Amino acid sequence: MSLIKKPIELIVGESSDIYEFSSDDFPDLSSDDWVSEFTLRTKDVKGAIETSGSINKNQDKTAFVFQLIPSDTASLTPGLKFLSIDVKNTTINFRQEIVQIALNLKASGI
Repeated sequence: MSLIKKPIELIVGESSDIYEFSSDDFPDLSSDDWVSEFTLRTKDVKGAIETSGSINKNQDKTAFVFQLIPSDTASLTPGLKFLSIDVKNTTINFRQEIVQIALNLKASGI
């Protein structure tokens, strides 16, 4: 189940998007053991990784906040990508992929 329901469309180096998410599966994120990471791949789940990184928690540590800003996409090639987001807690051996979604990066000026 993906917590982001509709495909994301961005213009390379120009547009941005932000998502805040939490789940009943990980209700208390106050511990530093809870981390989230994203991976952006070419075309599909088995594509080459174009970029990846960690995702911050909101200020009160009740949700993760995923944000792509223009500088994050400026060096990426336009085209269809595959975004996945995982939440992990290594202390309790928990890992869950919470997002699998298409992300369409359009060239600037089109």
